[in-house]
Amino acid sequence: MAKVAQPRPQTTRVLLWAPPRSLSTAFERCISALGDRVQVCHELYTAACHLGPENQIKIPVLESVVRDPHYTYAWVQKIMEARAPPKKEIFFCKELAYSVEGKFDKLPAGYRHTFLIRHPARVFLSMNTLVKRYFARTFLDLKLSQVLPKGLVYKEMFDLFEHVTNDLGQEPIIIDADDLLQDPLGVLCAYCNAVGIPFSPSMNKWRPIKEEKRTWIYSTRLMIINKIIGQYDRAFRTAGLERHVEKPIDLSRVTPEVLEATKASIGYYEKMYALRLKTRTPNPYVHVKPSPNPAVPNGVPSMSNGSPPQTNNQCVSVPFTKVALYTVANVI
Repeated sequence: MAKVAQPRPQTTRVLLWAPPRSLSTAFERCISALGDRVQVCHELYTAACHLGPENQIKIPVLESVVRDPHYTYAWVQKIMEARAPPKKEIFFCKELAYSVEGKFDKLPAGYRHTFLIRHPARVFLSMNTLVKRYFARTFLDLKLSQVLPKGLVYKEMFDLFEHVTNDLGQEPIIIDADDLLQDPLGVLCAYCNAVGIPFSPSMNKWRPIKEEKRTWIYSTRLMIINKIIGQYDRAFRTAGLERHVEKPIDLSRVTPEVLEATKASIGYYEKMYALRLKTRTPNPYVHVKPSPNPAVPNGVPSMSNGSPPQTNNQCVSVPFTKVALYTVANVI
């Protein structure tokens, strides 16, 4: 008797949009840690934006070295809409949000769009350090604005966010990088439950990047840029995402260019920040037991048994350390 072919499981397709220097590659590695069930697509639209024939942002010096004529927006869309390889239950794609500005018609069908945000002061400080470190070696005195899109990253991301919510009708799923650092497992669990992919308590522990990347879909020329500039170095060299509280930034000591970029972007960031997934208070994604003790506010996990509460999906939420949130008043 001939064997009856078993139906393939439905593939969950998720896109994560982020600014540069926002821990997005670290988050991508957390999802990749789910193993063989995940197909990771790494910055394909970003490669089209910088390296393809329709490139919208030219990288000085690198452009002539790493141009990739295959990376048209239509080609990337086709790759991302392709049938998932066998045994792949999840298609997870990470992109820089500005890479699809003016190209919303080339977004792939069937994806749940999500966003990772980070305070613009941290993003621009990190970018400025990266740019100065590389271009100092090339004897070019480039400004940060020369390697950024016209809307300085955050306007492009907010435009995409509005397209996803208003035109595509999707509820916003937003996580914040500071929250992720303070409570990696809590934020990962909230995110996984929101998009419908499995959560594992070991997601923040990673295999060596050489093993991990073997199954990824990515532009080899984009990785050549990493060897030159090192934009992924920290995420590629570490073995996991550990809990960490970042120090506040003294905005009186940043460069005028970083300050101006932060001032121009803070409004977009704060609108999205207000809608982010939270694990410090009860929400649909992470269950936190109300405290029977009036002295302990609701929303702080009960630690009476020595461990944080867990849901059926093994969600873990731990108390947050309060970190200053910079506002427009802080940066003017």
